[in-house]
Formats: sequence, C-alpha cells, structure tokens
Amino acid sequence: MKIKVSAICAVLVLSILVSPAGTMSISTPKGEKFLIADATEMEFSPAINGNNVVWFQKLETNWGYRVMHKDLNTGIITQISRNDEYLPYIEMGHDLYITSKYCYWLAVNYDTHRVIVVVYDFNQKRDIIYDYSQEKKYLSWPTVHDENLFFWRYDSRTRKFELMMDKLNTPQNPKVVFVSPYAGVSPIFANEGYATWTDSTDVYLYDINHEKVTKITDTPDSEYYAMIQNGIVWYSLYETYPEIRHTLYGYRIKEGTYFKVHERTGQYWQYLAFNPDSRLTVFLEYYYEGQHPYYSIWIYDQKKGVLKEIAKDRSYNIRWGHGCSTKDLVVWIQRNSSGNGDLKLYDYNKDTTYTLTDSSIFYSCVPKMDNKTIVWIEIAYNGGNWTKQICGFTLKGE
Repeated sequence: MKIKVSAICAVLVLSILVSPAGTMSISTPKGEKFLIADATEMEFSPAINGNNVVWFQKLETNWGYRVMHKDLNTGIITQISRNDEYLPYIEMGHDLYITSKYCYWLAVNYDTHRVIVVVYDFNQKRDIIYDYSQEKKYLSWPTVHDENLFFWRYDSRTRKFELMMDKLNTPQNPKVVFVSPYAGVSPIFANEGYATWTDSTDVYLYDINHEKVTKITDTPDSEYYAMIQNGIVWYSLYETYPEIRHTLYGYRIKEGTYFKVHERTGQYWQYLAFNPDSRLTVFLEYYYEGQHPYYSIWIYDQKKGVLKEIAKDRSYNIRWGHGCSTKDLVVWIQRNSSGNGDLKLYDYNKDTTYTLTDSSIFYSCVPKMDNKTIVWIEIAYNGGNWTKQICGFTLKGE
C-alpha cells in the first residue's frame, strides 16, 4: 500500500533549530589568491575538481566556444573540446561538469541542429561522443557518477523522454532505464550508487548496482530539485491545497522514511544545491517580505538537525548554485552597493562569513569549490582595458 508523504511526515517529528545568519568578518581567512587564466571572452562559470579546472572560452575566429582545461599542478592549459563541427551548447544554460576522471557537456552542430553528449576522459586524453540525432532524438542533461553516464533523450516519434545509462569505457551500448511522457523531467543527480530525478509529479530513485527504479513519492502534488547526499534523497514539494506551500523533505534511502526540513506558505520556492562531499544540505529560497522579493541561503546540519540562514538579500543580488560548498564551507557572489559582486565565504565551524576579495566579481558567474580551492571570474583593469580573469583562492590551515 502506498503511503502519502504528508501522512508520514505528520507522524515523524524532527526538532529543527533556526538561527540567525552568521556574523560578518572584515578579515580574510588565511589563503592564497592566484590567477588561473585570462577570460576576456568568458561569460560562464569555471568548474573545479581536485587540480583540474575547466571553462568555456570564446573562439577567436568564431562566435562559438571551446572547452579549456588547466592542470593546477603543472600549470599547463589545453583545449579538450576536439570536434570543431560541434560547439558547446551553452545557450541551454548548461554548465560544465567535472569529476575526478571526466569532464562532460552538451555540444551542437548549429547548421544541422544535431545535439551530442561529449565526455572527455582525462586519463586516456580522449573524448567519447553520444550521438542519437540521426534517429531524430534530442539529448540533454548529462550526469556522470563513477563510470556511469546518465542523460535524457527525447524521441520525437514516440513523444517520450528516455533516461539512458551507459558504462563508460566498455563496449556495451547505452540502455534505457526509465521512460516518461512528461516534458518536465528534471536533471539527473547521481551519488553513492544511486541516481534520482523528478518528472514534475513524483521523485524516482534508481539503484545502479541492482538496476532497479523505485518511485519514492506518490502525491497529487509536484516535486522538484531531487538530489542525493549522505544516503538521503532531498526534494522540494509544491502543494496547492488547502493552501500554496513549499516544503523541503528528506527521504532516507535505507530506512525508507521521510522527514520534513523546512516549509513556507505562498508562491515561493526552494532550490537545492548538489554538493556530494558536504555534510550540510544547502538550498536557496525565494520569498517576499512585504513588497520586496528576497533570496536567502540556508544550510541544514544533517547530524544535528539544525537549520540556519547564512545569507539574505534582495532577489538577484545573490548568485549561487551546484558545487558551491564542501564539507563545512559555502561560497556565493553577492552584489554590493556599487553594483559589483563580492565573493562571500561562510565557515560553518566558526559561524563566520568572510568577503574574500575586494576586486570586481563578474556577477553572472557562479563560484565553484572543491576541497579548499574556490574558482570564479572577476573583472580586472589591465593596460587601459577591462578584462575578465579566471581566479582561484586556496584556503590554508584549518
């Protein structure tokens, strides 16, 4: 018998403490800022994993972009997008994604409109291409977890969305693991041997080792932003009856139990960030106070059951997204009174917020962080001209 989420959550009790935002420090934590690369024609966020940094860079003789890579150990910069027939499909708003072994993105031939998924293998220094365009299928949302690649493809003949999985560097072909008729299928997030997604109506969980799909919600309402972290599927539930309400839930995979983290009534939303190495669940909330819309960044300590707001500002004054935190640290860009962006860092252990740089941050950039190194784009005045640079900051000490 299927049990409603709301019914289960009515029985479960979670003690949540709400604290004010962290104190602001005018000092900077110990660390070293460094230049990664010139980014004069760069308008999209760089990504980092370990000592590998990747970014989109504009072609000198073309309006398109290439994918560049820098090894922070050697300082060597190389181009890893090899096929000039297909250019990164940045118009879809997709970012670059990177793991310890792979970098992956969507690419498109702008003459034929054929879209492909490209996976670059750092160890083998080669790219793997998935092209279903000849079958009149459209691809989107690639995700890599360990050696497993997930992506959606849409078959215009059957008018259905198919979730594909492929074992990288094996001879087998990608296989269909889920089919949905809904256009609202979400990106896939995979972690800890599982993958999760929503089709705007319910949340699904795929056990990679056992090749099993489980529908973990069954409500008349809509669920969004599902992601996996520390054995829990986190998602936002949108209800319209008896009132409009957004609620952030957690689903413990092993126990099969649900718990409520945070809720707010009204036309608002909560957006979860995917940070697999963090012990904090981080999400952005949009809501109104009086006549003014606000963005607010929240963290939830999974062990202590403590919910805390760490930043708040008028809407669109905060830039933040996936890859914004590590175990105990969260980074974001916040517009200051001069209209430029400041790079902010919140240290959960010290309950302190720092401003890391007094330079002009390129506001449309979302900072990324891995271990103790942060990467972002900032605007520099060089030789009488304003240019963009990809910069990094490595924290030292504790």
